[in-house]
Amino acid sequence: MRNIFKLLGYILLIFFFFLGISKQLSAQKIYTGTGFALNNGYLVTNWHVVKNKQTIHVYGIRGDFTKKYIAEVVAKDEDSDLAILKISGNGFPGFGTIPYKIKTNTAEVAENVWVVGFPEADIMGEEVKYSEGVINSRSGIGGDKSTYQISAQVSHGSSGSPVFDDYGNLIGIVSSGLDASVQQNVYYAIKTSYLKNLVETMYVSNILPTNSLMGNYAKRQDKFKAVKNFVFYIVCYDIKMPLDDVANRPSYINVSPTSLYFSENQESETLSVSTNAPSWKVSSKPDWCTASSKTAKSVTITATMNTSYENRSGTIVLETNDGKTVSVYVSQSGKERPYIKANPTSINLNYIGGEREISISTNSEFWKISSKPDWCTIYKALESVTINVSKNDSYESRNGVVELETSDGKSISIYVLQSGKERPYITANPKSISFDEYEGQKTISVKTNSESWNVSSTPNWCTISDRFSSSIVIKAKKNKSHKNRVGAIELVTNDGAKSYINMFQGGKPSVTVGLNFGIGYQSNNAFKSLTGSVGLDMAWGRNNAYGLFLSYRTMDNISVGPLFVFGNFILGAGVNLNVGRNIKSGLPASVQSRRLNMGCDGILRLGVKLGKKMYLFVEGGAGRINGVDYLCNESAQSTTEIKWSRNNGTISLGLGIRLNDGNKNVWSWN
Repeated sequence: MRNIFKLLGYILLIFFFFLGISKQLSAQKIYTGTGFALNNGYLVTNWHVVKNKQTIHVYGIRGDFTKKYIAEVVAKDEDSDLAILKISGNGFPGFGTIPYKIKTNTAEVAENVWVVGFPEADIMGEEVKYSEGVINSRSGIGGDKSTYQISAQVSHGSSGSPVFDDYGNLIGIVSSGLDASVQQNVYYAIKTSYLKNLVETMYVSNILPTNSLMGNYAKRQDKFKAVKNFVFYIVCYDIKMPLDDVANRPSYINVSPTSLYFSENQESETLSVSTNAPSWKVSSKPDWCTASSKTAKSVTITATMNTSYENRSGTIVLETNDGKTVSVYVSQSGKERPYIKANPTSINLNYIGGEREISISTNSEFWKISSKPDWCTIYKALESVTINVSKNDSYESRNGVVELETSDGKSISIYVLQSGKERPYITANPKSISFDEYEGQKTISVKTNSESWNVSSTPNWCTISDRFSSSIVIKAKKNKSHKNRVGAIELVTNDGAKSYINMFQGGKPSVTVGLNFGIGYQSNNAFKSLTGSVGLDMAWGRNNAYGLFLSYRTMDNISVGPLFVFGNFILGAGVNLNVGRNIKSGLPASVQSRRLNMGCDGILRLGVKLGKKMYLFVEGGAGRINGVDYLCNESAQSTTEIKWSRNNGTISLGLGIRLNDGNKNVWSWN
């Protein structure tokens, strides 16, 4: 049934007429409604009465309808359709002692109620009107739990009217009704528990009236007389209206500056105040601030010393006698955290040591040296320390930390680095020298970090002809042998550092003789034959030797040419002389032959050493041979001479053996 009623109400254009939405009395729209008093200049009406209005006038303060007061919205609850207004400023006399109290317990169905308001004030006049009825339901349209359904008759202008019970307790606020075409005598009032909830969101106290004076009146007439001066006629406008004929001028209060900033020390600053209110006060401030020397136009704010390290802030509120406020943001820095600084924070010295001065800055009362390396001495002054570093007699670097500490526990480290003593050294340049077999001398540069140095040993074939602080002259005697000789000169400092100069001297050049054997092959159009060879190799010199090779081949050939030795490799180039006599083969038994030939081949020899005594070589050559064949036919008693000329080629592989050492360095065979 409830849902059917709810649907019917919406379909039939529920006349949720918001009883205070009023009529257009002139070119300017005017909206009217009713309000009733709370404590301290606050009053209540419906939100739809004052919604988006630029000017709100209140009539009937202390029963006087000749004066109008301007009010402003200070709180609202759109869902519950409630608004709380505030009247302030000069000329506002206050409401006086409110005779009723707010009852927030839900009233019962059939309980008697009565309403005081200003319905149809433009027609029915501005005198406050009374109506009565009962509570028909504890819920509104569609089961709305925030409202009562009442039968007390109300109409346009009654929005915001107070609803009282038989005892004069405020139990509701008129808000709306159904259009008579839907249902007659159906009106709704907002429960006072929702008013209480709205007041609690304002974080102000003592707004809701608590007096129970209405209980002193037995008759309804007396109760009405007691409350009628606390129910007001409200007129609203869409625009800002002039203030010329308003009984109360809105008060203001301004302050300069609007922000105060203090250091951690106790400091004061004066605020300039301008206001049109008769009086004002400092209504709230942080507990670390005091307000003194207050005059009509100024007040001095003092911040106590901040003994913590944290910043703090707060708000100072200045308030007029009629409730206008202005806020001043105030902040104070915390005490500077203790610190100690050093400049520089590290020092670096060589092994000799020395002094360095370090600048010290701190905000603490005093500081001390808490630790240091045992090889440092510290001299403390008011704003500096002098670090004396002793000589480092070791070769190793060392490091340490000088710690400084303040009276309040802050510390800083100064790093001390010291290199070790330079290790003794002596160097020679060049480090190696060589001489030929003849007598000679060379100068050697000597560098050292020691106090003194000497030549501790020399080869017996060397002498030091001159010695200076930074050089020596080395003289080598003539090498009369064929052998190379090597040695070293030792230099030593007074503190044990050593250096060596490597010495080399070549021996006299000598001849080395080798015997070579080979086997090969020779071929031309006249004959083809394996050949054997034997010969001598001779070389004269040292590392790069030169000489001669000579070989005899079994085909009456002789090879000869120059020989060169490059390290372990052998290179030779020469000629192969072909001179020989041969018997031509393949002839009949009755024919005898005799062959003479002569020629010359160019030949190349390549070789490599095998160990200390042997070497391997290969020879190859090409040339031309000329010859004559003499054929004697015994049967015919005739002789034939045949001349010929043929290309010739020869190749052989050989092995050589050294017969004498000569000089050990010949061919690098050491």
